Formats: sequence, structure tokens, C-alpha cells
Amino acid sequence: MTEQTASPSDAASRCSVFVWILLALSLFPLVALLTYDWRAIAALNTPPEPSTNWIGALGDGFAYGGYTLLGLAVWIVPFLCLAGAVQLVRRRATRAWRRVAWLAAGLVATACLLQVIGNHANVVSRVAGRMNVPHAGGAVGYLLMTKLVSPLLSDFGSAVLAAVVAATAFGAAIGFGGLFGAVGHALSWATAREPRAEAAGD
Repeated sequence: MTEQTASPSDAASRCSVFVWILLALSLFPLVALLTYDWRAIAALNTPPEPSTNWIGALGDGFAYGGYTLLGLAVWIVPFLCLAGAVQLVRRRATRAWRRVAWLAAGLVATACLLQVIGNHANVVSRVAGRMNVPHAGGAVGYLLMTKLVSPLLSDFGSAVLAAVVAATAFGAAIGFGGLFGAVGHALSWATAREPRAEAAGD
């Protein structure tokens, strides 16, 4: 008696379920950040208010820890998780880990860049203050930039260095071809809208 092999349709359906599970899990950090309220954290507010986070205590803990460690750069984490989920779905584990490493480097560089910008841009400092984050770049940005790099290169030099590292890391993670292609599509979309806007004005 021979064993029945799974049909291609069954394999495709199982793969689809797996894809949706991974994508849903990758959205958890985003939902946790969107519904986070620092007043529900005992370390920041006494007594703490009832949590409104849709992910519960785990979501509050993730958001609080992320803001403390990375500052406003924590908002890149959901996209990092999404990219990792997509790579796992494509069964490219080696490339996935390599890209996650590059994304992590870009994440640290972005935290450093935000730390420098937050010292001079009121918008960034106001957003950080609204979230009750002492440093726009979190502990990582504060230790690497404020304490280490900025005293050596000045804020301008350290900002340029962080921007170059972030662009290089994200370019290596996404692929420079894909990155330039996305920029090209954006420029084509923008230039295609200008004639339409002029025609509407006429």
C-alpha cells in the first residue's frame, strides 16, 4: 500500500497559512508601539494607569524597552521583523540572517543619527518628550554618539557618519538595485503627477 503524497494545492494552502501567521507575528511590534502609553509603566508613572496596549503587558514591555534602548528608532523594528518574515517565507534563511544583521546595523546607526538630530531639532525632541523618552536615540544613541563619537567629530561630523552607515546598511539589506529602483519608481510617480496637476489647473 503506497502512501499518498500531498497534492500541490494542499502544499500551497499550508504555505499560505504559514505566510499569514508570520506576517501577523511581525505586526505585533507595530501594534504594541501604536497602542503604547507610557503612563501605564510603573517606572515612569506612579501609580501607573491601566494599560491600553492591545498586546497587553508584553506590548508595554516591548515598547518601553525599545524606547529606552533605541529611542525613536524603535519604529524600524516592525519593518525589520516584517523583512525577516518575508525572507523566511521565501526559505532563504542564510540571506535572511545576513539581511537582518545589516538591518540591525542600520537600526543602531539610525538611533545614533536621531540622537544627534534630537539635540538640534525641536520636532524630534518634542516627539521624544511626548513619549517620555529621555534621549531621542535611546541608550544606544546616547552612549555611542553623545559620549563617544560627537566629542571627537562634532555633532555635524557624527551625523554625517551615522547617515552614511545607515544608508550603507539599509542598502546592503534591501539591495542597492532594489533601493535605486524604488527611488526611480517614486520619481517617476512624482513626475507623472505634475502634468495631471497642471491639466487640472487649466
